[in-house]
Amino acid sequence: MYSVTKLQSPPLVSVCTTTYNAEPYIRQTLDGVLMQKTGFNFEYVIADDASKDRTADLIRDYAERYPQIIRFRRNEKNMGLNANFMKTMLECCGKYIALLDGDDYWTDSNKLQLQVDFMESHRECSFCCTASQLYYQDSNKFVPGHSELPVDDNSIRYFGIKEMYQPFPFWLPTHSILLRREYVEFPEWFIDTVFVDRALRLILALNGKAAYINRTTCVYRKHDSNVSKNITYQTVRRYAELYRNFYFYSGKRYYKTARGAINETVYAERLSIRKELHGWKKLKALCSNTLFAFREFRITSPKDILRFPYYFLFAGDLVDWFILRIVSHFWANNDPS
Repeated sequence: MYSVTKLQSPPLVSVCTTTYNAEPYIRQTLDGVLMQKTGFNFEYVIADDASKDRTADLIRDYAERYPQIIRFRRNEKNMGLNANFMKTMLECCGKYIALLDGDDYWTDSNKLQLQVDFMESHRECSFCCTASQLYYQDSNKFVPGHSELPVDDNSIRYFGIKEMYQPFPFWLPTHSILLRREYVEFPEWFIDTVFVDRALRLILALNGKAAYINRTTCVYRKHDSNVSKNITYQTVRRYAELYRNFYFYSGKRYYKTARGAINETVYAERLSIRKELHGWKKLKALCSNTLFAFREFRITSPKDILRFPYYFLFAGDLVDWFILRIVSHFWANNDPS
């Protein structure tokens, strides 16, 4: 198990960025951090994971111009997203850590000050986030990342473990997170987990509430290289593995919430298989999903008693096949040609 090393006289905030092949975006990321207006010292810890483009050269140029702020590391060999993230987080020495990916950027020069002021007066919170915009790179279009809420009404909403287990609502944008470094810990399973930000939010939520400040301070860039664009049925299963690992890590707390989340991901995997695959590959994957359900699915509510045979014992697949045959037969017999 890894944990944060205690350092003497740290800056109040460490901004943490890990990046790979972000040449088209990294200048905007760097500029958004360097424009921050604060009443405290902060450092910017950046690690490039052996990019094949000019990302490292661009960061190095900034680091030479701002040596009092930027600490830059370039990995000689690619470590992978999880390992690079863990190593870089553990190199941060501020009381707080602000997360920012190398293709996203901040737009509010008072972002860090706003969040630090909030966290200093809300000790019950282990981390806080702000509102964000979504930027669709291909269409050059901005949309709110929180369409369910009024734009920038400065309201505060609080979340706990239950919400951390939910499928991705865009309530808690990772690139807006400011967290307490003292609560950062990486269990052994973290190195192989799917989506480090989701796993980290769960770990942080064991130590306090999450606060969402409804004020837009940053932008999440949507493009073809986003990790979240490549979600497949195999990725969905890894969500279930994450929830199971965290459930045991938490000391088997929040049983119903944890098991409910695992049930939903086992079900989501089945839906993904039915959508993505065909023929023999589909049947093989469905059988694997059924075996996985026997191992992980638990009865947490009355509806689960019916859901298990319908979705995981092929009853639903047979119903769909039967309906498809009826519809096909109907159209064949009523073809005007």
